[in-house]
Amino acid sequence: MDQERSRWWSRFRNQHTASGYMLQAAKVVGSEALGLSERFLKHREQGVKPRCDFSVTSIDTAVVDGHVLRGSLLLPKGLEGPFPSVLLRTPYGRKAEMGQSVLAKQGYAVLVQDTRGRFSSSGEFVPVQHEQMDGEATVAWMRQQSWCNGKVGVTGVSYLGFTAWACVDRANVDAIVPMITQSNIRSAVFRPGGAVSFELVVLWFYLVLHLMKDLGRDRWSFVRKLWQGIREEKLRKAFKSLPMGKVDEIILGSPNSFLQAGLSAHGDASSGFWEGKEKLCNFEKPIPPCHILTGWYDFFLEGALEDFQMALRRGSHVSLTVGPTHHWSLLGFRQVFEKTMLSTFDEHLKGDLRWHGQSQEDPGQRPLSMVSASAEEHHDRRVHLYVLGLGWRHYRSYPPLTVMESWHLGSSFDLRRTSQEVNHSFLELTRRRLLLTPLPLAGWCARCWGALVLMPAATLDGPVRPLSELMWMCTSLALWPERSQRPGLQPVALRLLRACGGFARLLHTTRCCPPSGQKSALVQFDTLVQRCFSSFTGIHCSVQQWAQATRGLPLAGLGLRSTSTHSPAAYLVSVGACLQQCCDLDPTYPADLTASPDVLDAMRLFNACLDAGQHLSAAAALTRQQQDLSRLLDKAGWDAQMAAASAVERTSLVSEGELGGRAFLAAIPHGSRQMESALFVAELRLRLQVADAAEDTWCPKCDAVLDTHSHHAAVCLAGGERTQRRHAVRDLISSWAERVGLRPEKEKPGLLLPQHPDDHRSCQRRPADIFIPVFNGAPTAFDIAVTASQRLDTLAEAGHVAAAAATAYTEVKRKHLNTAELCAAQNVRFQPLVAETTGVWSPEAARVLRQVARTAALRSGDDVGLAQANLFQEACILIRGIVPVRPFAAALSG
Repeated sequence: MDQERSRWWSRFRNQHTASGYMLQAAKVVGSEALGLSERFLKHREQGVKPRCDFSVTSIDTAVVDGHVLRGSLLLPKGLEGPFPSVLLRTPYGRKAEMGQSVLAKQGYAVLVQDTRGRFSSSGEFVPVQHEQMDGEATVAWMRQQSWCNGKVGVTGVSYLGFTAWACVDRANVDAIVPMITQSNIRSAVFRPGGAVSFELVVLWFYLVLHLMKDLGRDRWSFVRKLWQGIREEKLRKAFKSLPMGKVDEIILGSPNSFLQAGLSAHGDASSGFWEGKEKLCNFEKPIPPCHILTGWYDFFLEGALEDFQMALRRGSHVSLTVGPTHHWSLLGFRQVFEKTMLSTFDEHLKGDLRWHGQSQEDPGQRPLSMVSASAEEHHDRRVHLYVLGLGWRHYRSYPPLTVMESWHLGSSFDLRRTSQEVNHSFLELTRRRLLLTPLPLAGWCARCWGALVLMPAATLDGPVRPLSELMWMCTSLALWPERSQRPGLQPVALRLLRACGGFARLLHTTRCCPPSGQKSALVQFDTLVQRCFSSFTGIHCSVQQWAQATRGLPLAGLGLRSTSTHSPAAYLVSVGACLQQCCDLDPTYPADLTASPDVLDAMRLFNACLDAGQHLSAAAALTRQQQDLSRLLDKAGWDAQMAAASAVERTSLVSEGELGGRAFLAAIPHGSRQMESALFVAELRLRLQVADAAEDTWCPKCDAVLDTHSHHAAVCLAGGERTQRRHAVRDLISSWAERVGLRPEKEKPGLLLPQHPDDHRSCQRRPADIFIPVFNGAPTAFDIAVTASQRLDTLAEAGHVAAAAATAYTEVKRKHLNTAELCAAQNVRFQPLVAETTGVWSPEAARVLRQVARTAALRSGDDVGLAQANLFQEACILIRGIVPVRPFAAALSG
């Protein structure tokens, strides 16, 4: 996973809403509680070859203070005991799959125990209160059993990690793997400065004490309560409620004594609430061998890093893994957790130093988090960090040792050690950002980090830097990649500009200040963005072309958002969203803003960008989301451009806006996702419909008309690029199919049998550019083709229907020489995979590519969405890169 995370970050932002929190958390906890995860595990690649099967038995375990703790015992079948043992203690139900099946299949005896007062265990459940006492008693009980060889490890995610840490001080366990958790409960609940961690407190209480309250006797009560909560917007109301003490009434329906006591005790030194709960592990002595796993975006990150440092200072044998995940993305990141958990227990409970229980004879099954480390590095470098844009990196310590150097951005957008010949337009753009931003807001900086995805996430652990330094650091890292193999500068420069200039609408001033008061400054900033764009691309846009560039990528733009255009929408959304909070804090604050002069002025500027029939009222605009208003502005510009465009121009706009057509803009230039600078600029000119010449001329290869926009280059029959392009796409898809074990064969002969004695042609035909023996249950012949979106037979339809040319050519391929029928007669499915020269695929082909990428992701443990984005980006860059170089554009960019 060495790819950029922009697609993941977009999904991360969308999930961090009230409904997004609920659905993500419910997907993790709910699927476990309902037993759906076990079914899910059966249908995905584990990535670790099992050694045996196992049996499951419900048993009574330790008795503490008269309360019986019950659990499920998983014992390996066919292996001779006693076994090294692992304990998982959970409040979510012992049937939930939390990695115990993977452990049992590797020869471990696993005890999954319900914590006190949860599900089958007796007593009263008080969060964290009894975990140290119950954990100590359970570990002692396990060591007395005949199936345990005396070696006991503990592990768990989230609250299960709390119970694992609780066993360290008193239970004397042999190894611990705490995952997305921390040992200090108080610092997890109350953030630095005293603010309550809403994501932790609200979501956890809602899930455990409300959604799962009746799960033991009514399995589907979880689903009913979840649906009811979505309809009633309980979480949204809870996240916006003031004061905090009323949250329990909103999400639980009545006050909760534990929550109320915890909030009341905050700041009260005399309160005894936190006695025995604040720290689950005191680190007063070296702890057992430990491997801490966490995510860069988990709310437990700071506490987990502190645990690592505390254990390290005590001389403990401790390792650290930090991945690109947040707390509720456990299902997508599960294989990393499972494999690292296995490697730790194999080493310290079995004395086996091999990776994750895998044999040395199976090197292809190396774990995801260690794919670039040798065996020696795995045991020597015990800090494993996912660096955004670079992938997994392995270090001996955290934070990693760094070397600071000063670099300057040169006039040709390269890096120089001296300050001579600096790029003054970029410097002026940076200076303007500082003038427009009164404070270096930590929240905005975090969004900027995530949008750029070029800065290693590890640096986020430090203090927030001034924006000027932030931009210099991002530029330095982007333009000076690993091993000094610099990619084309223009793709990187555009990505930087889109992140820095395109996110300017989120600045503090656009949110909090009326747009009319800063109109001239915002216009000046937009001018600097355009000037900077022209400086590294050589493209000098007209008013219409720059308006297109400021639209989003799905509308054929470049994402270079105009702050002056979008600032009224940002202001309206902000004042509307915080209206209720302002009224709660200030009784004199006006409850009706529709007559406010600032709001009316912002509405005037906003509606001026829309057609008369699309105008909104102030009341409607104040209740909308930022995305809704920005989408209206983009759509108005799109409609105006489409209305004035010719048939060929409309076709190009529609094709450029589709996922495949814009994929090359979303790719970080690295490896197979790298475009040459001249070609990249030529594709930008084509996307923005910048003329390459003043008038039409003759094509030097085929003597056809070469139009001013060089559209002819995509359909030129001379030069051999069509065959070269098809073969390149064939090889790309074949390599992905090979990666997932589909055993593809290129240009397989003999698929078609003779239709009559004199038929010598059928057996010589090769309808399969790629033949896969089994794909969706049948042998499949994939026929690959690339056509132009400006085909005359579909020109009118392609102006308003995406991938119309590719769809039409798919049918042509099926009917040509009755290929589909002849293949069907041989029980072979014939599947054309047709793309357009912009990189857009027909719907059928897109589904096939998504399925291949999804299978590859599940097999390797990568994110499915990221794998699909990678495949479409590679295909788009490959297709656009083999289009004959547009002579005018190449000369201009060179």
